[in-house]
Amino acid sequence: MDMFLIGAGACVPLGLSTTQGFMTSFNPSPDTRLLFDVLLAQLADNDKSRLDIERIFFVLENLIKNHKTYINTATLFEETYRKKMGDSTSPEMKSGFDSKRNYSASAKYFLGDLYSMAIVLDRELKRFLWDSLKHDRQKAFELFSGLFSPLLQRQDSLTIFTTNYDLVLESVFEDVNRESGLKKHWEDLGIHEIYNGFECRGSSLVHTRNLDANRPAAHEVGYFKLHGSLTWDFHDGVCITGAPRMPEDLNGPALIYPGYKGIPVDHPFSDLHRHFFNRLAVHKRLISIGFAYRDELINSLIATSLTLRPKLQVHAICPEFPEDSNFPMLARQFPEQVFHHREKFGEKDLLALIPPPPAE
Repeated sequence: MDMFLIGAGACVPLGLSTTQGFMTSFNPSPDTRLLFDVLLAQLADNDKSRLDIERIFFVLENLIKNHKTYINTATLFEETYRKKMGDSTSPEMKSGFDSKRNYSASAKYFLGDLYSMAIVLDRELKRFLWDSLKHDRQKAFELFSGLFSPLLQRQDSLTIFTTNYDLVLESVFEDVNRESGLKKHWEDLGIHEIYNGFECRGSSLVHTRNLDANRPAAHEVGYFKLHGSLTWDFHDGVCITGAPRMPEDLNGPALIYPGYKGIPVDHPFSDLHRHFFNRLAVHKRLISIGFAYRDELINSLIATSLTLRPKLQVHAICPEFPEDSNFPMLARQFPEQVFHHREKFGEKDLLALIPPPPAE
């Protein structure tokens, strides 16, 4: 069977931006311009096209979360130098301690201003993120059902992974409006359940820790969001989901995926990546659409799977890859297993372009 990996490029036909250049249209307010410019220089060498929104949220979250510790530390230094100045009998030492006390007091006020700017910039970015990821639900359904519906006529289940945190796949599979006919469409194709990794616990939808149990299941579409979603949050140590908070509530997190590209060690992201690796062990082909192959962990999991399973194939549908993509290296390393298709998603019958999977 085929499994899918959906990247930001797959949603370009819906008017959404790719990760590369996502931040180019963001303009901070005059109140936050200074902080944004500092972060732009630090995180992307003053190049907006290279600025990763996950990383900037990660930095802002830490500034906001730790501001009390920073201010308490500056206050402690200020009080310590004040005491030393009072205890000293040397005019020169008193003057030195007084200067350091003033530096500490200035640092405390600066940290307060930094905290205020971080709060406002965080909210501006959340509003920008929400507005940037708006899409037409009907167009999203038509785009992806045009690919998945024919496929479900020859296999009885479907496994999809995505690094996108937009709500496009929800538009394709989740019947928010019961009169939309969405549920009936998939039922007519033999799909009895849409599974996204969450299960009911009381009145909450909680992400399970056992994604591999009895999966992939027959007559099921499973879609899994490796980097989280706009509707995810943490509560009492568990990952929950529900209706979107934004744009009304800009105080909670917009993204909960760590802002670094290393190995996630916390639930649910460690479980999701393990599930991705385990699914590669049972599927014949991985078909990626609009995925840039810049995520080091995902690249490593794919390369390991190709090594362990010489019959596994990877078909990448992407007109071109960014300069920092790992795909060319992957293709050189596994020339008999990795294939590049330069077509644009939504313009041609992609399944007709890809040769049939190898016979067992």
